Amino acid sequence: MKIDDLKILIEAAKKKSPFSNTSLLAPGAETAINLQRRMSEIRGVIERLENTLKSNQSELKKLEKQLNKLGPQSADSDVQSIASKIQNDCGKFLMAFRTSGELMYRGIRGEALSVFQATSPTNRVPMDSDPDEVAKFNSILSALKIEANRSNSIFVTSEEFHARDYGTLYVIIPKNSAKFAWSAEEKDLIIDSDVLAEFVQLPFPKTLLSKEIKKIQNAINKLENLPKNVNDQIGRHYVYAEVLELLIEGDTWINSYSAKIIKKYFPDSPLIPYLDQLTGRSPKYDLKSFQDKYKMKNDSLISALKMGHEILIHGEYYAIHYNIWSKFEPILIGKSSKRDI
Repeated sequence: MKIDDLKILIEAAKKKSPFSNTSLLAPGAETAINLQRRMSEIRGVIERLENTLKSNQSELKKLEKQLNKLGPQSADSDVQSIASKIQNDCGKFLMAFRTSGELMYRGIRGEALSVFQATSPTNRVPMDSDPDEVAKFNSILSALKIEANRSNSIFVTSEEFHARDYGTLYVIIPKNSAKFAWSAEEKDLIIDSDVLAEFVQLPFPKTLLSKEIKKIQNAINKLENLPKNVNDQIGRHYVYAEVLELLIEGDTWINSYSAKIIKKYFPDSPLIPYLDQLTGRSPKYDLKSFQDKYKMKNDSLISALKMGHEILIHGEYYAIHYNIWSKFEPILIGKSSKRDI
């Protein structure tokens, strides 16, 4: 709520006080007890509003102080000192900025300093992507020897307007030790559920599964046509058929109950030699097919910046509020970088 709005509410509450409204004492008004209760309630409202006003004014002063820390009134030596440290720590990324004519931007929600150092998260919670699928995606990146992933990184872009959608605009400058990754195929990756199923590498050809499921379906049809009660047998066949269908669809995990059913009642199943692997939770992926689709890279940073693709940054970095970036730009970049807006 805005401070001016709070002031208006306080004045309105005071006007409703029994002390300032003699009509409340007219014949037929509330009893003295009810009147006292209303007086107490109104005083409480006024007190809470005044406390909120004081708190908001205090927070506003604190924020203004932080944002003005490197504002027009600050000494040039402060900017120069910070810029010199950034030059020493971030030379590799600053060179990419100069070469590409682009910067890294990030929108940050909430209160933050004008300039600060930070480290990427260790367990970032996905905003728009499926958490389970993100974990699988990260495991594939690890297999590709790419360290920056979707859980241990911050997300940046060279498109200023896009970063603004996520909060207050900051220029991000990673330290030389930071790792990065990006997709040369996808500009803004959203990992929906089951998108990685097509890359699962089964320990046997899927044609084997197709033949097996036809065999089981035929067996189910015969059992259902028998005159005697064979519901238990039919049930076990349905469990097996469901496992086969899930594997065909790209799943790579069988629960222990289904594995026991297959092992006990279908000893000739071609899945028997692979049950231990299939009951584990570490599927193998076809890395080539994955890379054909996503083209994940941990190099060619200049290309990533020029293309405006989402970039994952893993490690330490500096963040500079966009409103004061003009103080640092001539020192760190040497000339005005390209602007998207």
